[in-house]
Amino acid sequence: MMSWLSLQISFNLETRNVTIAAHETIDSKAMEKHFAALRKKYPKAPKIHLIVDNGPYIALAITIISHHNF
Repeated sequence: MMSWLSLQISFNLETRNVTIAAHETIDSKAMEKHFAALRKKYPKAPKIHLIVDNGPYIALAITIISHHNF
C-alpha cells in the first residue's frame, strides 16, 4: 500500500529560515494549520506572500485564511 505525506515548506527570504510542516492529508485543513503556524512564527510581518500549486484545496484554504485576517 502506498502512503502519502504532504509537505508544506516556507522560506523566509530575509533570514533564510525554513518552516516545514508534514501532514498525512493534502487538504485545506493542513494548509490552514501551516498558514496559522507562519502567522504565529512571524506575528509582526505586515504581509506573507504565498506561492502555491494549483491543488483544489488551495483556494478553499486561502478563502478561509482571508476571512480570519491571516
